[in-house]
Amino acid sequence: MMGVPQLCLLLVLVSLCSGIFSNVQTSDSSTPNIHGYPNLEDSDRDEARGFSGDLPNNHGLQLDDEDESAAIGDQESSATRSGDYDIMKRETYELKVLVESLQTEVKKMQKEQQELTSSAADSLSMDGTDPGSMPDESPSNFKNNEARSIYTRWGREDCPSTANTVYAGFAAGTHREDTGGGSNYLCLPREPIYNRPIAGSDFNRAQLFSVDYEDFETHLDEYDAPCVVCESIGRSTILMVPARIDCPEGWLREYYGYLMSQKYSHQKSEFVCVDYNAKGIPGTGQEAEGGDFFAVEGGCFEGSGSFLCDEPYVAGYELTCAVCSK
Repeated sequence: MMGVPQLCLLLVLVSLCSGIFSNVQTSDSSTPNIHGYPNLEDSDRDEARGFSGDLPNNHGLQLDDEDESAAIGDQESSATRSGDYDIMKRETYELKVLVESLQTEVKKMQKEQQELTSSAADSLSMDGTDPGSMPDESPSNFKNNEARSIYTRWGREDCPSTANTVYAGFAAGTHREDTGGGSNYLCLPREPIYNRPIAGSDFNRAQLFSVDYEDFETHLDEYDAPCVVCESIGRSTILMVPARIDCPEGWLREYYGYLMSQKYSHQKSEFVCVDYNAKGIPGTGQEAEGGDFFAVEGGCFEGSGSFLCDEPYVAGYELTCAVCSK
């Protein structure tokens, strides 16, 4: 397909050829014949000249040698001009065919150019977004049609290099002694947006509290736990593998750490994977009644025959975990 410069050049050529063809047609229709008469049929031209083409003429006039030579020369000149005229007609026809061919090619290229422009516009706005206001995706090689998946990285405020940050926040959960409410942990955004709130507490409602580390790492005890929601790039499935710090073959490890949950004597909660290099939220660190992150270990009742009582599992060892994507 030709570009815009080539298309412009072809349009100029077509215009030039069309002008030449028009001039030739005008010249062909207005130029008198070789004898200075208007365009006449051969028989009319012979009658107008007073002879049929044979010498001496049909009127019985006797021409001397000089007049006869002049007449013969005039006839030869007429034949030459007639040949030139035939060549001009043929060249005019060929030029006409060329111009029509170029015009057809120009129309074809204009149609292809319009289709290309329309296709590009459709591809930019296929998701209903104004192409002029489309956000810059990160990483730079991210494509709109690539698979995506979401997971929460507990204990950190940043996502690994394999993912985009959706938002960072604070780990929250139901109070350790509440029998109701939710059992799962939530990652609350740093800046909430309320909608027509009613002041005051209603203890009939479920409540959320901050989640802090308990009996984990000494420097993190009682510190509230941060969290971050991450978007993996080009992968649609998330898997948390307990008791491993690596991922199955063909999977990518997003992060790894320790398996954690509520204390065994508190209300039940979910198991989550807290980052190996977990951080605490600055300014916290005091005992706060709320939710907890306790490490999880294998339990074994002597003589039960549980798989957690035998190798490779070891009762009392903290269990690890890995978050994997594919």
